[in-house]
Amino acid sequence: MLQTKRLLLSISVAVAMVSLLVLNSADAARPFEDHAVSCVIDVEVESKNQTGTVIGTEVYHQEFLLQEGEVFSEDFSTRTRFKFFDATFSKLNGDRTISINWFADVTVFNSVDCSTSVVLSDGDKSGKAVGENTVYTSAGSTRTKFTLTCTED
Repeated sequence: MLQTKRLLLSISVAVAMVSLLVLNSADAARPFEDHAVSCVIDVEVESKNQTGTVIGTEVYHQEFLLQEGEVFSEDFSTRTRFKFFDATFSKLNGDRTISINWFADVTVFNSVDCSTSVVLSDGDKSGKAVGENTVYTSAGSTRTKFTLTCTED
């Protein structure tokens, strides 16, 4: 009876030690844990008529967090206007790429579509993409400015 108890105790200790070894080797196989990337997108669209008077302004600000392979999406449409924001995070050869697409109907006849990305290369912990575009028509102009800032947590 005593030998059976010792044998069971020995087996229990052996199982516990093997379990610890397996868990530690799994952690060792992942020396660099994937980190989240936090980002902020700011978009400003200003529509002017022929005389230069501002007839409409669209402002968008969003803070979001992504893990590799995740997608962040927001539909901020109204009853009369389509408005969407999508962001993705992918990793290739050590580079982490955050890509965004922002779309909004801004006037009766005009819509704006912005796409950009930030690449965090090995060692880079933050990055920024900035852009500006103005479209002129016979009815006026539409100026779009955007900033995407991303930081690895």
